[in-house]
Amino acid sequence: MIASDPWDIFIEGETDAEAPDQLARAEDISDFCAQFSNRSNLPFGSCKSPGVLFGRGATLLTDNKEHFSNGGPTNWHEFWDTKDFPGAHAMPARSDTWRQLIVALVADDVAVKDLYPMDIDRAFKKLDELKPNISLWWTTGDQTTHGFRNGEYDAGFIWMTRPTALKNQGQRIACYYDGALLVGDRYAVVKRARHKTEALEMLKFFLDSPEIKGKICAALACTPPSADALQYMTAEVRTNSPSAEQISSDMVVPDAEWINANKAMLIDRTGSRNRHPPRRGPPAAPAADKRAGLGLTRTAV
Repeated sequence: MIASDPWDIFIEGETDAEAPDQLARAEDISDFCAQFSNRSNLPFGSCKSPGVLFGRGATLLTDNKEHFSNGGPTNWHEFWDTKDFPGAHAMPARSDTWRQLIVALVADDVAVKDLYPMDIDRAFKKLDELKPNISLWWTTGDQTTHGFRNGEYDAGFIWMTRPTALKNQGQRIACYYDGALLVGDRYAVVKRARHKTEALEMLKFFLDSPEIKGKICAALACTPPSADALQYMTAEVRTNSPSAEQISSDMVVPDAEWINANKAMLIDRTGSRNRHPPRRGPPAAPAADKRAGLGLTRTAV
């Protein structure tokens, strides 16, 4: 982002916003944020040097309720258990290696408090167990949406906004927050923005307006950065976003500092493992599972 760009504000993922090179493309708005430091209705860190948090979502486990008619995997242990929960899987591809490895370690019984520094060798070893069952390595949200509709996978690790869209289309998809990754996005001001004053005025308006925060997250299926915004979201919309209790007790917060310091190494270590994913044939019959006490009806693909 440079001053010649035709915009003044851009959206940055929360992890990328914490990267060391953030201030090369965005203004440091620490001085602006000082006025919000004691605001009880804004969580700590809502406004800080990289930008303003506009909402949080998740990368989470999902499954196809038609395929898993007796109940599918609801946590990462079960996601990896392709004997009792057979089916094709979807996972984020190379640039999001850190997401893959976090949930691999959780599936391998690493406590959330012990995830960092990450045991890379252990994580890749666990990921290799699942690799034969991964039919879709996705790089865009559209791939996960189309892939689900087309029967390319039965259980997936995907962005929260996509199950919401699929549910609205009548698709039978379930999603779970146990071990989901809590991720957010920030509004950042372009470095040397032509209209920096106006950009900061807009950010102040956003932070001062719970109704605006609520309506934005109602449209984007996210959790707003302040509790007072929830009143502007319908109960139905709120059910598609993680609750405060789920955020505090069930979800994993990625360590942005560690991820940014090791991101290039993680991508390099991934190498060619995601480049030639297996192709999935026509969808098979729904699988029975251990919860129903029935024999398995298909093998993993």
